Amino acid sequence: MTALRAGFTATMRSMWASTTSRGEARRSRIQRANVIADTSNSSVTQEDYGVRHTRVTGGNPGTASCVSRIVRRHRALAFGLFVAAVAQLTHCGGILRIPEPVAEHMPRLRVMTFNVNFGVSTDPHNLAAVRDADADVVLLQETTDETEAVFRRELADAYPHMRFRECCRAGGLAILSRHPIVEDEWIPSEVGWFPAWRFVVDGPLGEVQLLDVHLRPPVSDSGSWIGGYLSTGPFREDEITTFFGQMRDDIPTIVAGDFNENERGDALGWLAERGFTSVLPEYVDHAMTWHWNLPFTTIRARLDHIVYGPGLRPHAAEVIEAGRSDHFPVVASFTLE
Repeated sequence: MTALRAGFTATMRSMWASTTSRGEARRSRIQRANVIADTSNSSVTQEDYGVRHTRVTGGNPGTASCVSRIVRRHRALAFGLFVAAVAQLTHCGGILRIPEPVAEHMPRLRVMTFNVNFGVSTDPHNLAAVRDADADVVLLQETTDETEAVFRRELADAYPHMRFRECCRAGGLAILSRHPIVEDEWIPSEVGWFPAWRFVVDGPLGEVQLLDVHLRPPVSDSGSWIGGYLSTGPFREDEITTFFGQMRDDIPTIVAGDFNENERGDALGWLAERGFTSVLPEYVDHAMTWHWNLPFTTIRARLDHIVYGPGLRPHAAEVIEAGRSDHFPVVASFTLE
């Protein structure tokens, strides 16, 4: 066991030591995309994002009146068509894993991530989605003090170990766990958006490290969503690089949350270079985790991920179309390799 742990540690340290920047090519891409972003005459702040996000998903998100309070109708439709086109181009079919049942005698860890949308986080449908998923560990994004009060009251029997922290309007994070949380560390973002929260849970697989993330939304500093979609990937890579600087490298690790990009994005690419894999595309090719209702259509994207590192073996992954949020929960099961 000592030799295996030493080998695992050496492998992890070797992969995580590779932190070469994409350099000038990456910065050039930001500059080109900013030309598009600058065509917008509006600006967006972290608080603006939270207000707009709530209005889109609160009340009746499908009505034109709701959308018109956020952006001009033609801009919303243009962005929707743009995202839909990109989603079709970037989600290509491949050979999928077949879900494997886990033998009763084999320890397993079932993990869930769910952006509950801070504007409707306490909705009973969100509570039901968490309860019905039957996960061992639940990582939440966009939680508030009200979220904490309701979830503690309704789910304390199922999850005796909880941590909540409200932050920066839509930046709250939380963990619900059936097993003891033996470490936790709050990590600020260096690009001025949302923090991350690192945990170590001592459960059926032994100690497993989990990082709960909510990376920068795809909106430019000038308020353009199309420009932001094209230009903000490197910022999310910078965020994940910063967060990983605080991670342990000697135990199995899972990164989960709202990445605000699909599996071809910069942050997930950075993780892939270090031996980490987004589990959802391995099992369900076209499942989308985020939806936004427009007057004439619904746009969808895969923005939420559970990413696992060396030492873990996935057995199943799925998107659960439940809850009141604009995001759906993602659930995956793991054993040790």
